[in-house]
Amino acid sequence: MTAASRGFGHPWAKAALERGDKVASTARNMAALAPRAEQFGDAVLSILLDVTDWRAVFDAVAKAHQHFGRLKPRVGPFGGRSKQAAARPPTTRR
Repeated sequence: MTAASRGFGHPWAKAALERGDKVASTARNMAALAPRAEQFGDAVLSILLDVTDWRAVFDAVAKAHQHFGRLKPRVGPFGGRSKQAAARPPTTRR
């Protein structure tokens, strides 16, 4: 889940963890994710991520898959720097 340290993703990640889901939380600031990781242990995977770096996005998905064994996407708020970046389709050519 992007923007899990603050903003739109923060309450969604918390709610998912509180109901027993496992969550891959991403943020540009790992320190901001630490309290949730301490509270929920192995149910949360914290990943450093700048969503404007598409290679890093693919790497984050791979890390989450490796950690949890399978992925069931539920919510993915986009924390990009611009509306144009959010609207641009992901490619591996960047």
